[in-house]
Amino acid sequence: MRRLFLIVFVLFITLPARSATVLVLRFHNESQFSDLNWVGESIAETLMDEFGAANQIVLDRESRAEGLRRLSLRSNAGFTKATLIRLGQTLDADYLCYGTYDAHLLNGSSQLKDSSIQLSAHFIDLRKMRDGPDYSEAGPLSELSRLEEHLAWQSLKYLSPKTPFQLNQFMAAPKLVREDAEESYIRGLLSSTKEQQQKWFAQALALDSHFTSAAFELAKLALDRKEYRQATALFAHISPEDPRYPEARFKMGLSAYGIEDFAAAATYFREVAKTFPL
Repeated sequence: MRRLFLIVFVLFITLPARSATVLVLRFHNESQFSDLNWVGESIAETLMDEFGAANQIVLDRESRAEGLRRLSLRSNAGFTKATLIRLGQTLDADYLCYGTYDAHLLNGSSQLKDSSIQLSAHFIDLRKMRDGPDYSEAGPLSELSRLEEHLAWQSLKYLSPKTPFQLNQFMAAPKLVREDAEESYIRGLLSSTKEQQQKWFAQALALDSHFTSAAFELAKLALDRKEYRQATALFAHISPEDPRYPEARFKMGLSAYGIEDFAAAATYFREVAKTFPL
């Protein structure tokens, strides 16, 4: 009996903690500049990407939109705490992340690109029905991606306190993209037609050739159009360290199959099967 207890105890302490389900809302623009409305989605998108990469269960934009639809809420509105809790519970979230941002022009400047920005994030623990911590970041708008990544690092220390997240992993060069490229990418995500998405994602990649998120979205559009060679070239931007790598390799297999390169397709599918064995 004692031996059985020890085995169970060892298994308990070595099993990973259950991932939390996290709902991230678009951050609310408190500045006077409507041209910066896209920033709210940009912050949310970065947090969602990093939370997902850290093995949290992140509700996607479609799930968030469905929750808002059920409660007849507008995505760009400011919500009371009661409404936030109700929204999180509607989608069975464990944690809800929401926030605001404000921007100010520098003295003597009339250009938004020269403005400073402050991000404020808040959490609600819906399991224990209590407020979580507040986090803030401030700096030039031109360094938005750096501010977002630092905010994600701080937030993950709350969501997964036992995981030793290294700041340098969040500040790695491939994650820090140009602000204008990030704006184009977000405008692509928010576009309602594939033609608009193609235009914005292509512009984002042209502005920053290392922007893998833009390459990934362009690759999916190319695959939908059955432009298999272009899709393969774009999916190749995704590195093995990227959480999207297995999906990219699988879709490269579909592209290879589409051009009847069955040997290459089999190679890609075998690679994915090693990650997700049947």
